[in-house]
Amino acid sequence: MLKNKRSSGFTLVEVVLVITFMALLLTITLGNFFGTRSKYALSTTSEKIVFDLRLAYENARGQKDGTAWGVRLNNDASGQFFEIFSGDTYAGGTKSSRTVLPAEVKFIAPAAGSNTDVLFAKLTGLPAASASITIGLKNFASVTKTITVNANGTVTY
Repeated sequence: MLKNKRSSGFTLVEVVLVITFMALLLTITLGNFFGTRSKYALSTTSEKIVFDLRLAYENARGQKDGTAWGVRLNNDASGQFFEIFSGDTYAGGTKSSRTVLPAEVKFIAPAAGSNTDVLFAKLTGLPAASASITIGLKNFASVTKTITVNANGTVTY
């Protein structure tokens, strides 16, 4: 009796196709993972800025330390960060809490090389001026969040 000799296994073409398909799936999965992680960093950063602005507002209204309170949004050579301070100015005030922006996030407004101080008046909590802060993702220019402080001190995003 003659038996058919069939070799079992995969051909080189089949192996290459499977490896190519797996690499494609891995690329898509990692791209989505890192995009989601960056968007999460943007979201949590905007929430932290809003929290700090509202805290400064409440501290000013409550006359904590008997002075005005504010938040410095810094986007110059000394770094990208935001910081709560008490006092009539950032330079002469007492710095309270500094948060550095995550690596994936950048300030759009204030523009590069500048900074913005949002200062809330003692007792009333009214800001010295309305403000608009925009942050975005470094690798996805179209993904941004804008935080607004209106003339009444209300913070929205």
